[in-house]
Amino acid sequence: MKYIIAYDISKSKYRKELSDYLLSERFIRIQKSVFLGNISSNEVDRIMKNCNEFVEDKKDSIFICPICIEDLEKSFFIGITFDMEDLDKFKNFIFY
Repeated sequence: MKYIIAYDISKSKYRKELSDYLLSERFIRIQKSVFLGNISSNEVDRIMKNCNEFVEDKKDSIFICPICIEDLEKSFFIGITFDMEDLDKFKNFIFY
């Protein structure tokens, strides 16, 4: 299933480490602190536990949301908000 992970992490070091972690887990950056990935249901717990390691401040947060492919394909991107090397992974989307 596809998941969107968005985060608000106050310390730069942890933000960078979290983004590196998500990229290593084959997530695609769609905005600076928003990632999209395809993970199986048995991987979700592991990803959540690992993401939890980056939350240190009481103001920090990570949002993990499942999204079905039908709804994802109805999404619109306004502008280019993701890493350009991932452009081929978005061939079913409409860009404005």
